[in-house]
Amino acid sequence: MNETDIAEGLERYIVEGLPERTVLLENRDYIPERPYITVEVAPTSRTNTTVDAEPRATVSRGRVYLSVVAEAGSFAKPARQIADEILALLPYGLRISLTGATILIRKPADMLQGYRDGPDWRQPIVVEYEVELP
Repeated sequence: MNETDIAEGLERYIVEGLPERTVLLENRDYIPERPYITVEVAPTSRTNTTVDAEPRATVSRGRVYLSVVAEAGSFAKPARQIADEILALLPYGLRISLTGATILIRKPADMLQGYRDGPDWRQPIVVEYEVELP
């Protein structure tokens, strides 16, 4: 289990959990029709929780940055409604099972202030996770 496995597991869970939404994963080279959701998984820290014990356990923590992208000038409500779907998909305490580890959603997701980005309206969401690695 490594950071790539964790990112792919989170991305897969989000894509499969929002089958009626267009989800654009990081480093893709196209812009779909609005509205769509961007997803970026960012590891933030790795900690060893058992200094003197065996077996040693490493905890990987990170954040998932999601952004609902809608057409600017169409009010914020449609983007917020999609953001609410994301909040429901990734609640505090959710455990996502992967082969060899489990992803834990560490706290309630944060829906941040929406903003205009050229012709788009973006509604950001941040989700914190942790994984105990074997």
